[in-house]
Amino acid sequence: MLRFKLKKTIDENKEITLSNLKYPIKNNVDPPKKNFEINELEKEFFNYLYENLDEKDNNAISLTRMYDGRISVKHWNGYVGSVKLQGKKHYIQVSYSYFDSETIYGDLEELIPKIDFWIMYIRVYLNKP
Repeated sequence: MLRFKLKKTIDENKEITLSNLKYPIKNNVDPPKKNFEINELEKEFFNYLYENLDEKDNNAISLTRMYDGRISVKHWNGYVGSVKLQGKKHYIQVSYSYFDSETIYGDLEELIPKIDFWIMYIRVYLNKP
C-alpha cells in the first residue's frame, strides 16, 4: 500500500466562495438542458483536491458538468473519476487501478477522504513518463 502525506487538511471554519474555486467547470453539452449552480459542497470538495495536488497536476485537471449534475474529472493523461454533490444522493467514483473502481455513496465528510484515492491514482497511474 502506498502512503503519502497530504499537504492540507479539512478546515471546517474556512469560508469558500465561488471566486476561490480553482478549477473551471465546463458543461458537457452547449447549451445545457439544466443549469447547475456550483454549490458549497462542490467548492469545498474541489478546493481540498486543489490544495493536495502539486501545481503540475492542478494544471492538468479539467472538470466537466454532466447532464445529471455530476462532475467528471480528467487529467491530461486520463480519466480520474466523477463526483455528484448536487441533489439528495452524493457519491464519488474512485479508481484503484486501471481495472478496479468503485462508487461510494455518502455525505461530504465521508467523500472528502476518498479524494486521497484520486491523488494516489494520479501519482501512480497518470504521472508516468
